[in-house]
Amino acid sequence: MRRDVRRGLVFTPLVLMILGCGGDPGAVLYPVKGKLTKGGQPLGGVVVNFIPSESGLSSTGLTNASGEFVLTAQTGKAGAVSGKHKVQLSMPPATDSSTTSDEARREKMMKERSASLQGGASGAPGAAAGSNKSELFPSEYQDAATTPLQYEVKPGSNDFDIVIP
Repeated sequence: MRRDVRRGLVFTPLVLMILGCGGDPGAVLYPVKGKLTKGGQPLGGVVVNFIPSESGLSSTGLTNASGEFVLTAQTGKAGAVSGKHKVQLSMPPATDSSTTSDEARREKMMKERSASLQGGASGAPGAAAGSNKSELFPSEYQDAATTPLQYEVKPGSNDFDIVIP
């Protein structure tokens, strides 16, 4: 009996870790990059979430000062699954950029995003993710249910210009 308890202690966290990924870690991903603009001006420092309409891994990217982004899936691998995606925009949590590297900020963003997705359906962020309101874009873009943005990721390389009027 004691041996069974030890096995449970070893395998339970492993199973929870696999289930917590929010999708198939072996899913085929395709490169996705793009540029986010509003009124013709680039929007930097915005989190761009691609949430599949069907079940699957969601992907996220952070825009640079030129509004450019590259998506990374929940697994940490570059790209997004094929199919139609709702695109949700949000602001990253405030960090002290003078002491935090880009890699550390990206890692923190991915961890916080993963935590917010735990309650979401089909990769849609949970309620905590929508709490970062922004003046940069209308609030409808911050919710996967109301965003008017939808793009289709196809096999091969994908390049999207996301334009907010």
